[in-house]
Amino acid sequence: MAEQAYRCPGCGRTFSVPAERVPVGGARGRCVGCGCRLTIFPDGTARPAESGPEDNSPPVSSAAASPGMDPSTPLSAEEPAVPATAEQVLHDEVPPPPAPESPLPETTWELRSQNPESQILLRPYTLPEIRQLVLEDRLTEDDLARIQGGDWQPLRAYPALMAAFASKRELEKQRHGDEERCANHPQSAPRWKCPKCQDYLCRECVINRPLIEGGAPHYICKRCESSLTTLASARGLKKIAGFLKGKRR
Repeated sequence: MAEQAYRCPGCGRTFSVPAERVPVGGARGRCVGCGCRLTIFPDGTARPAESGPEDNSPPVSSAAASPGMDPSTPLSAEEPAVPATAEQVLHDEVPPPPAPESPLPETTWELRSQNPESQILLRPYTLPEIRQLVLEDRLTEDDLARIQGGDWQPLRAYPALMAAFASKRELEKQRHGDEERCANHPQSAPRWKCPKCQDYLCRECVINRPLIEGGAPHYICKRCESSLTTLASARGLKKIAGFLKGKRR
């Protein structure tokens, strides 16, 4: 059963909810840590719900989470700390799906870059806008974000935002290759990396241009003509590891 992680914007308490229990329109409940009423969404966001007269009711658990427990029993602060489950954090208040003609407004975020020279503006951002900023290398995992009204947290604290960094790493691998695959010849293992264009290169992608005529080989990138960094081969790394292991003996 796949679960989605959430963080309460009020107190920072983390909890997980079975993904199939959260409809597209979101699920509402109360955090047992601070009593804040929350609306959670399938993309991993949790934001404060609109206040109402029922906000003074205590957090409750579902009988499905603790067989034999009265669902109206408050979860007291004296209970032993245990990992939060879906039923311990949210009670079952699932609203009907929104009508197509009146969809729920998209969750908005605020960003704060740790780079003093950043051009990130202090304004609301949608999730697609944040993903685009990540792909453009304008945000890092150490930069801060919050759902409007919540607490500032590093981007790495939000699963919905970390998915953008995973997509970025995959795109970079397809574009530049990696230590096992040449950027231009996927069937070949690379021997060099270009520090300028970041491509991993095999012998077909480089030019031997000695620094002096008749001198030692000096390989440069065919694309940008920059000097290359030689990669340590897997065999060479194994030899080094074996040597160091023998020295320890």
